[in-house]
Amino acid sequence: MGDPVEQVNPPVGAPELADVLASLAQNDAKITSFRAGGSSIIKSSQLEAVQRFRTGSVMFRRPADLFVEGRLVIGAVALRMVSIGNQYLIEFPVLREYYGRINGVDVEPVPFDVPPIEIAREMFFPINWGTVRARRCEFLRYDSENTRLTFLYRESRTISREVTVEGPAWVVIRNDRIEDGRVVASTENGDHNSKDGIRFPTRVVANFPEYETTMEFRMKNIRHNADIDEEYFTIDDERLSEIGLKRFGPTRNF
Repeated sequence: MGDPVEQVNPPVGAPELADVLASLAQNDAKITSFRAGGSSIIKSSQLEAVQRFRTGSVMFRRPADLFVEGRLVIGAVALRMVSIGNQYLIEFPVLREYYGRINGVDVEPVPFDVPPIEIAREMFFPINWGTVRARRCEFLRYDSENTRLTFLYRESRTISREVTVEGPAWVVIRNDRIEDGRVVASTENGDHNSKDGIRFPTRVVANFPEYETTMEFRMKNIRHNADIDEEYFTIDDERLSEIGLKRFGPTRNF
């Protein structure tokens, strides 16, 4: 952990950081997984064109397991991505392009430099708010007209996050991950809804400037803590064989 930061007195009327953090932690603790329908976009300097998927689904379980499926207007599956820990399989069936990292070995290098686990973590649960203490945070500014508070969270000696939240039912609307003074990831959350006492964004955009890569989700029909079949988070040998990839190391499911 990083050293405690020097505290700056916020202006009169600004919320207490400790109260904001407690609200975020309370909401965070209610979510272990979610599934949703919606659309997605992938932009990368290493892709020939912007990949747009008008319909599809996204499933996530903490800490950072992710399944994404994107479909074209005609209904054909054009993207399927599974990320479990440090293993991943990315398929573009229409283009007949497949990429994976299995047992620590790149079967076929991903067409963008950002590891899928980083995409998953930064987009949905980059911070475990239950572990964040006010003494690790520094007040930066407060917009009373829009009830927006921005603060710096010292995650470690080399990593910090500039976080903007909006209240009074506090939600994160922007999170910039900073490493050694460089912004390496920026995530914007918008169009939050509240269901079953859980506040959650329906639009998430993650940008990785050093890799010139952006991923966006627009979600609907979000179901929190829904049962998700294990098959969505499995990379098995049968599927690898179908697409012509080979597992390295012992045969097992992850």
